[in-house]
Amino acid sequence: MPPATPLRLFKLSVLTLVASLCLTSLSANALDLPTMQALAENGSSVEQFNLGWSYETGSEGLVQDDKKAIEWYQKAAEQGDASAQFNMVVMYHEGRGATQDFTKARYWYQKSAAQGDKDAQYNLGILYEYGWGSH
Repeated sequence: MPPATPLRLFKLSVLTLVASLCLTSLSANALDLPTMQALAENGSSVEQFNLGWSYETGSEGLVQDDKKAIEWYQKAAEQGDASAQFNMVVMYHEGRGATQDFTKARYWYQKSAAQGDKDAQYNLGILYEYGWGSH
């Protein structure tokens, strides 16, 4: 190990300061649950999606609940959030939080695919190939 010269100690101090500032900045950008819920209830599609994800995964201190997840995803999806639209597909395709419904899955695939979501475009092709949700 090289000796601890003043220049090396200075560089280490600067690196530590930068890392500390980055971590502080990242944690300052994370919203607490009450703030996320308030913004979601006031129409923020980003926070509606985040709240849906938190319910789907059981994160942010919430109990996992697919029904609540799909409710929040739908609010964001109806505002044009492509990620929420894609997650609506997953919920309907797998029958999570709602009855399995390929017609509704196709609807949300089409919405997400129209916004350029490559996964939605590919999977929409699969639905068409097998005729799922076409009736």
